[in-house]
Amino acid sequence: MSKCSEADCAPLLCSSSVHRYLHCIDISRMSDRCSASTMANCNDLAEGTYKNLKERPEGKVEGIYAFKEGKQVIYVGRANDIGRRLQEHCTGNQDIDKHIRETAPGAVKYNCVPDPRQACNEHCYVDGIAKRQGQERPKFNKQKGDSCPAKGQCKRK
Repeated sequence: MSKCSEADCAPLLCSSSVHRYLHCIDISRMSDRCSASTMANCNDLAEGTYKNLKERPEGKVEGIYAFKEGKQVIYVGRANDIGRRLQEHCTGNQDIDKHIRETAPGAVKYNCVPDPRQACNEHCYVDGIAKRQGQERPKFNKQKGDSCPAKGQCKRK
């Protein structure tokens, strides 16, 4: 992270709404496949309102979701149906699933953003949030997320 002024932050994501122009992340170093709208959604995902897992989205929402514990995003995922995927996390066998079950109710919260290209953009969100937190990736993300090469086929990084 670098120190920067308000004027310097036009191409940057800032790590805190409280210190909006004090700690910024240069998104130009992120993958060139991450569009400006995807990076804006990443900012909304990180800074938005996190909800209790019992408050699932209504209807089928395709996009990216994140789990936060305290002030840290601990997992970023993608789904064709976020509500269904959140339910699966409550009963699954991934490390994040076990952590959710073993943590006090309400301690892990989620936020989500709609993204019809979630299968190709997941890596942008994982990278963006990890960089905001000064990490390689969130605690429970074992991989950097899916992306799409030129032909549009998604691949796991």
